[in-house]
Amino acid sequence: MNKGVLYVASNKTFYLEEAVFSAKSFKKYNKNIPITIYTNLKEADNYKVFDQVIFDYEDLHPFLYKTKALNSFPYQKTLFVDSDTMFKGSVYELFPLLDNFDLAIAKRIHADWNPPIKFIKYEDPFQFNTGVFSYNDSQNTRDFFKKWLEEVIRENELHNYYHLTGDQVCFNHLLIHNEMDKHCNMKIVTIPNRIYNARHMFGELKKDNLLNEVKIWHQHGLNKSIFNKIKDKLFYKFK
Repeated sequence: MNKGVLYVASNKTFYLEEAVFSAKSFKKYNKNIPITIYTNLKEADNYKVFDQVIFDYEDLHPFLYKTKALNSFPYQKTLFVDSDTMFKGSVYELFPLLDNFDLAIAKRIHADWNPPIKFIKYEDPFQFNTGVFSYNDSQNTRDFFKKWLEEVIRENELHNYYHLTGDQVCFNHLLIHNEMDKHCNMKIVTIPNRIYNARHMFGELKKDNLLNEVKIWHQHGLNKSIFNKIKDKLFYKFK
């Protein structure tokens, strides 16, 4: 298939419920684009919001399961989104970018990550966030995603502390150490995180009068009843 969306949910129905909520919000604003979920949860078959379910029953840590799923390439052009997301606009424009690039991805915010998180500026100059990105099915991308999976496996075998490393740290490690250039020629374009991956920046977006520009929110809890009651007021009605 030419283009579509990929979710990954493993081990806990919590992630599946988040993905269902996110997928419904995607379809509200983005018509006629199929959605695939890659999962080891049999309950996924119960939700018609997914056009395709890829079952992989291997019991892996979610970070490892995610990078394995990304090596499945269900579409020629894929938008991957973490389950804890919510769409508030169309994102068709993320697919044509892949005519000239292999990967379109946003930076993570620049912050002091010692709790409580302290915002510094919208974009970290060096670090990408792997919760939202579009990618094409090219040999360049396949080579890099394979290397990314190998890096996550290696980190687990060496340290077994995913809470400190995770798939995102492994992804950025490959880029920072120029490993990407050694293994493929993947072309990357940066997309603005304040539009396509708004995470840990609500206060700044409100202050800068940018809340209405957000198309993809990214945080846990968006599918919970408390958010259902207040999210419209919180996220969309500031002018």
